[in-house]
Amino acid sequence: MKPQISLKCIMMTTESHVLAFLVFFILLINLGSLEALHDLDCCYSYSVHLPRLKHIKNYTEQKQNEVCSMDAVIFHLKKYSVCADPKNKEVQHMISLLSRKRQSKKKKPQNQKRKKKKNSRSKFRNQKRKM
Repeated sequence: MKPQISLKCIMMTTESHVLAFLVFFILLINLGSLEALHDLDCCYSYSVHLPRLKHIKNYTEQKQNEVCSMDAVIFHLKKYSVCADPKNKEVQHMISLLSRKRQSKKKKPQNQKRKKKKNSRSKFRNQKRKM
């Protein structure tokens, strides 16, 4: 004798599978958004001292929105970041210099090698050898 499985039991297992899939999908979406929020660091105050321009690797601009409570410029240094006031004249000047630096890096072709400069003594020596 084969055990009989009722249609009602099959429908309940299908519904439970669909419900479990939906719960799993919703959890997956929430975990992704929590990770994105964790990656987003906000400035809550401005630094009193600005870093030197030569130490700045990059910068990002933080806008006031539902996640961050204030506008800021974040200067990324080698080991840490510094928050600065975007209305400060020195900060604006540093941003303009850094953006020019970015533009010049984009325009330079990567494949060109620098030509070595020969000093005048080596030219003189080469002329003596030819004679």
